[in-house]
Amino acid sequence: MHVTIRKYAGCGDLKEVNRVWPDQDDQSVTPAGGRNWVMQQTAKLVLTLLAGFALGAGAIQALQAQGVKKPAYVIAEVEVTDAPAYQAYAAKASDTLKPYHARFLVRGKPESKEGAAPQGNIVMVAFDSLADAERWYSTPPYNELIPERQKAAKTLLYIVEGLPQ
Repeated sequence: MHVTIRKYAGCGDLKEVNRVWPDQDDQSVTPAGGRNWVMQQTAKLVLTLLAGFALGAGAIQALQAQGVKKPAYVIAEVEVTDAPAYQAYAAKASDTLKPYHARFLVRGKPESKEGAAPQGNIVMVAFDSLADAERWYSTPPYNELIPERQKAAKTLLYIVEGLPQ
């Protein structure tokens, strides 16, 4: 197919350019135009789409993995031996939980169903993560209160990582 294209060359001059475009049925066309070029571009597009899909799927999986949260729990069996000293400790200890968004789940005397009954109360505190629970226990101000608790009560204390939420 023969096409004449008219372009302005500037200053009002009109320039004619003759161009020959290949017919659709022309099989001898090179990548400069025609079917081979179209096939190459289609292959590039398909590969780009597949690579984008793979990257997107990987990113979604990574984001979902970040979204899996494992809470942690501090579980304590507490047998109070000095009630006034323990009450003073408990008032201070509750304030240390706030920066970690921790919350009490259980505070009370358990009803034993199997095995020996605990001598004191059970306390269970939930944290958003094991790292938060460990940080709370091992850094001030809470770790400075541990000797007060140990003087006021016999305690068994555990930190346990929970199941993904």
